[in-house]
Amino acid sequence: MAIEAISAITFATHNMARAVRFYRGLGFNLKFGGEEASFTSLCAGIGFVNLTVQPVEREWTWWGRVVFHV
Repeated sequence: MAIEAISAITFATHNMARAVRFYRGLGFNLKFGGEEASFTSLCAGIGFVNLTVQPVEREWTWWGRVVFHV
């Protein structure tokens, strides 16, 4: 088994609207969710960036998740 590509990466954010605008500005297309959603998926080609919102008072215990296509 060999990794062929990164299928998706998920990042946590305190500000979904700002994060969505950032990734759309880079050229990602919105597939699910949006600026007011708690979970959003954006794509570029066959790859996805997922965003999950966390409360401002929450201290980071993780940065996100990567999904490999094998």
